[in-house]
Amino acid sequence: MPVITLEGYLGSGYQNIGRKVARKLNIDFVDRILLSQVAELTKTSVSNVLKLENCHSSEFDNPKNPVVGLMTEWVKNN
Repeated sequence: MPVITLEGYLGSGYQNIGRKVARKLNIDFVDRILLSQVAELTKTSVSNVLKLENCHSSEFDNPKNPVVGLMTEWVKNN
């Protein structure tokens, strides 16, 4: 998945710009709110969710990876 990182001050409109750029490029828009929701649902931290996003496929397939275990368990139960 391609990644473009935008940063800005609260109220600067960076999220709106990010959504428009994502729409134009036909890619997903993911912000901290979504990452926070994933972390909350899987009972882990945002930093662990970000680590999972940056995992190589071999790490993602490893059931001993604690974040993968949490995500797998959540998917099974929901």
